[in-house]
Amino acid sequence: MNKNKLYVGSFVGFMFLVALVVSLIMSFHFQQDVSKKRFELTQKYKELKDIDYKYDPSRGKRLYQDLCLKCHGQQGRGNSMYPPLYAAKIVLDQNPKRLIKVVTRGLQGQIKREDKTYNGLMPAFGAIPSTDLAHLINYVRMSFGTPKHQEVNSVNVIKIKIDTVEQTKAWTEETL
Repeated sequence: MNKNKLYVGSFVGFMFLVALVVSLIMSFHFQQDVSKKRFELTQKYKELKDIDYKYDPSRGKRLYQDLCLKCHGQQGRGNSMYPPLYAAKIVLDQNPKRLIKVVTRGLQGQIKREDKTYNGLMPAFGAIPSTDLAHLINYVRMSFGTPKHQEVNSVNVIKIKIDTVEQTKAWTEETL
């Protein structure tokens, strides 16, 4: 009988440990309820869709200087840790979707540009108002890409924020 109690006690202890490990794993991977965030973004979209957006180059430059200059440099040429924006495929692309995704959610992991590999972390700027992000993205695209790009507006940015609300971590080159 004592052996049975020992086995039962061991089994209960083991199951307790398994339950503890499972609950820790689940809490670590627990995703926030994105419906509230999606609702807030949708409300913001309703406000922005009727407002005429006009690109402000000086505002875009100030935002670049405040948020991007330290890593990507004055001329957008990057440094040993951070890739250049100047003539980068993501900046030259006619469709700004990937660039907006990176600016709003960040980028992590290895980034290959030309013959170099970078491994710095691009922070997410999604908490910044969509209008400001539109100014920033337009500044980057027109300064380091081509001035012929169609302007990104705040509605373009908020749509990407809504579409990617489930993305809670920074993008990687593979997930973009």
